Amino acid sequence: MLDLMESFTYNVSPSRVVFGSGKLNTIFDEISRQNPVASLLLYTPEQILPAELLKTNLGGRVAGMFTEATMHTPTNITEKAVKYVESVKADSIVSIGGDSTVGLGKVIFT
Repeated sequence: MLDLMESFTYNVSPSRVVFGSGKLNTIFDEISRQNPVASLLLYTPEQILPAELLKTNLGGRVAGMFTEATMHTPTNITEKAVKYVESVKADSIVSIGGDSTVGLGKVIFT
C-alpha cells in the first residue's frame, strides 16, 4: 500500500508534534520521553478505540479524555477544551488522529 502522507516530527517549546501514519505504534516511547504525570487524551469520536487502548496502557497517568475535536477548531470547542484541561490539571496533551486533534492540541497547550 502506498503511504501518501509524509511523516515528520516538529518541536516547538513547550510542544512536540509527532505526526504520521502508524505513529500510534511509537506513542508509548514518546510519552515515556516526556514523563508526564497527568496526560489529556484528545481525539475525535472516530478515534475512540485507539484512545481507549492508550488509556488502558497508560494506567493512572491519564487525567482525562476530550472527545470533541472537530475540523477547523471552532472557538467554542477550543474554549471548552482549555477549560477542561484546566479542570483535570493535565500536564500534557496526547492528540490522537489528524489535523483536527493536532491543531486543537497545539492551541490548547500554548
